[in-house]
Amino acid sequence: MGFSLAQMSLNLVVPAHAADVYSKPVALFAFFATFLIVASTWYSHHWLFDYLFVPTASTIVVNFATLASLVWLVYQFQLFLHFAPTPDGQLALLSYLTTFAVTWLLLGLLYGLCLRLRWNALADAERKSGLFKTGRITTIGVATVGSTVALWAFHQPVETTFWVILAASILYRAVARLGGLRG
Repeated sequence: MGFSLAQMSLNLVVPAHAADVYSKPVALFAFFATFLIVASTWYSHHWLFDYLFVPTASTIVVNFATLASLVWLVYQFQLFLHFAPTPDGQLALLSYLTTFAVTWLLLGLLYGLCLRLRWNALADAERKSGLFKTGRITTIGVATVGSTVALWAFHQPVETTFWVILAASILYRAVARLGGLRG
């Protein structure tokens, strides 16, 4: 994950004029969103390894696939920045969002597998926290897939997916609180 952060900074393109850095708000938003995604994935991954991870063949494969998709996400960010001002911008964004969804769905799968393997050894608080995190991560992945596909199919701006992700995350937290997973 540190490599992904380094790759993000090393691959930023120096614009022709200093003011051009701030002239593309979508690119700035995508950069900060990707940074937050990598940082959030690092935090989630760290918690997973502290409390849940069980090294089995399946969890190791899913873990490596998750890490690979995270690196691919940073590459997709670069493609999006490159193609955003062109007619290929929507396709680049679609690819970025697809990779984002795959990354979070893989992480959710990894959480689910490890939670199931560790279930009997966990205290109630850790079970609740594991269930909450598994649900949150999976909800974000599913919301991304669903909204991206629906927006693309109905010829709506795919950028709206970012708002759907935020709304799904807030809604999940509220529902989890009502359901007793969050205090």
